[in-house]
Amino acid sequence: MKMKNDELVKPEGAGAMSDESSSNIYNSALSTQHSALAEVSDDDLQEQDSGGDPTQQPLPLVPSAQLGPSLAQTASRAMVWNTLLFPIKFVVSIASSIILANLLPDRTDYGLVAFVSTIASTIGLYADLGIERSLPRFVPEVERSGGPSLVRRFLWQIVALKLAVMALLVGALLLFSGPLLTWLAYKQKPETIALLNQLGSFIILTISAMLVLGALFDTFMQFLLSYFKQRAWNIITIAATMLQPMLIILFFSVGQRKVEYVLLAMVATPLVSVLLAGRQALRLASNEAALREGGATALGKAAHLTADFRTRFLRYSGISYFMNISVYFYTLPFVNIIVDNAYKLDGVALFAIAYNFVNQVLTVLWAPLSGLQVPLFSRIYAQDKERAGGVLPAGAQASPQLQESYTLLSKFLALALIPAGVGLALLTTNLTYVLYARYGAASLTAIVLVGFLFVEAAISIPHNILMVYERFTPVLWSRVVSLVSIPLLLGFIPLFDGAAQTILHMDPDDAKPFGLVGAAVATGVARVLSRLVVFIYARRSMGLRYPWAFARKVALATLAMAALVRLLAVWIGHYPFGTASGGKVSAALLNLGIAILGGVVFAIAFRLLGGLDEDDKRRLARLKLPLPAWALRWL
Repeated sequence: MKMKNDELVKPEGAGAMSDESSSNIYNSALSTQHSALAEVSDDDLQEQDSGGDPTQQPLPLVPSAQLGPSLAQTASRAMVWNTLLFPIKFVVSIASSIILANLLPDRTDYGLVAFVSTIASTIGLYADLGIERSLPRFVPEVERSGGPSLVRRFLWQIVALKLAVMALLVGALLLFSGPLLTWLAYKQKPETIALLNQLGSFIILTISAMLVLGALFDTFMQFLLSYFKQRAWNIITIAATMLQPMLIILFFSVGQRKVEYVLLAMVATPLVSVLLAGRQALRLASNEAALREGGATALGKAAHLTADFRTRFLRYSGISYFMNISVYFYTLPFVNIIVDNAYKLDGVALFAIAYNFVNQVLTVLWAPLSGLQVPLFSRIYAQDKERAGGVLPAGAQASPQLQESYTLLSKFLALALIPAGVGLALLTTNLTYVLYARYGAASLTAIVLVGFLFVEAAISIPHNILMVYERFTPVLWSRVVSLVSIPLLLGFIPLFDGAAQTILHMDPDDAKPFGLVGAAVATGVARVLSRLVVFIYARRSMGLRYPWAFARKVALATLAMAALVRLLAVWIGHYPFGTASGGKVSAALLNLGIAILGGVVFAIAFRLLGGLDEDDKRRLARLKLPLPAWALRWL
């Protein structure tokens, strides 16, 4: 399975967030998907590369254009399931991370497990070929052409192709396992080298199993997202995230706290996840009623996919593959490789703790939009093409319904990310010391990552819109810009480390956290710059207007919250009740109480500043979200 932003990006956050983002079958506690929101479309490359012509006439406006009731209700229902289940996902995910980080006896053990996930993620990404992320865009077209029978055939063809690619990769991995383990052991601690000699074969088999199971899991889960099956998607994710720490605790209870037990859990968990996701996907593909419930409007009778379809699918997958590869260079797996070169597995452990802590919170905030954007924008795109006579003119401006959807999603992200990001940054130091006692040195890195990852997620929606609307040129340029992460990582880690030793007179071990801050700044700058390219283009070429006035209102309300949270966070310190287990639990609950109190202060301040405007209230009412009347009135 790949990393999420992306779409973390997500997310592959979301970062990263990805549309995205998707769960990480490799190891939910250690390696998260990139935030790659990179989703692509299918029509003529001549349109895709037009770049937009502002001299072209805008599309004819449709009076009172809005999402059709069935699409609006389907999308809102998916969003509700994401929202209802995300608290469970967050608690399970953070608990899994805490359990693993605290149960393993040494930081280098955690670093080794994280690096195994890094190797699997890296190989899986390069073997992805962009195929899985093509499914949400093309499955609706397959269903319109041939109905359930053609959808099933298409799904099995994708599964067969993925298994063939994985077979080649696993063979190569087994062939070159010796050099890989030698590289991993280079300049490590003697005890780490001894562990690698003992577990070398088991590590290679673990990576191989994760590759095969990850490819299947991604395929089935992306298929479910094609039909807004957020309930099944979230439940499977929760089950997988719960299973891994339960297995680790079980294995540790019957034996010693050994890395091999963690690796075994990292294989057993995706195996169960694949069985659950595969069952749901095949049931959906065999059920015409389920397809219609997921948004299908016309089921055709064609028996085969056309040559034109295959050409467009391969072109789409190729572009998606390039997007995923470029995103990789500012995500955790690649950073882990660079950090390992500088600080070995101890540095990998610290950066992984910081990155995953921030990404887990960001994933929770992104959860309502998970798997929603691409299917939603794809259906709006299809409606816009139909109104335009089948072909959108080059440089076409955003339709009213696209602008409305963009505004709603952007306001949601502003309302969720601005206060949460500020609050998290203010509480991160306390929470890091309480939840990950041996990893307190990662707190400054986590604070820097909060700033960059949350900003990236807040401005990421235009990326998906441009991809679905086939404006590939600016998106490809944004991917080129993101490659600045490579020289920045190679330069900033020694620069920040050296500055700490020279200016602050620290010894090399104490300066390590500052080198990791350099890695956070490098990846953060690359993320934000790449998103700004498409953000600015979408405004100038398509006329998509970001709700700046609403964002300013949210920011003002956040200031009131920040003053209170900062005061209380400094007052209670790291361990107000001591360093014993009971004291840490009490401190964690106290920090949670501060976060809740800060949220209440923000809500009151936001309400005093006017809250939602009348247009937003009408949009919420039209979406028919299952919220109580008092909640809508309060908003």
